[in-house]
Amino acid sequence: MLNKQGAPQFVKMQVIPNETMILSDGTVKIEIPCPLDVQRINISGYNIIKNVWMKFNSYDFTHCIFSRDDVIDLLNLINKLVEYVSLVGEIDVVMHAVIEGQYPLLIPPASRRQEE
Repeated sequence: MLNKQGAPQFVKMQVIPNETMILSDGTVKIEIPCPLDVQRINISGYNIIKNVWMKFNSYDFTHCIFSRDDVIDLLNLINKLVEYVSLVGEIDVVMHAVIEGQYPLLIPPASRRQEE
């Protein structure tokens, strides 16, 4: 995004305590729906959206304006993270059953199963 003089504007992200993120250059605001579970994903101490994606796609890091393609990339990332949260939730359910002994951690080889 460029200001009136053609200089690049900094895009800031504001996370509000609901399922919306706001991208703004100070003049234009873009509201992006984003589940709280996705906003809170933290890997190795880094908030994936705010501290990683926004940092590496910022003007300070890339020396490029924040473009339409960047917004599309952010939306794609959010969609992938929604899927990640869903899959991890499903895995958690199965692993709780394994830990509680309802299912074996390892399935015996087919030859052993036939002997039983």
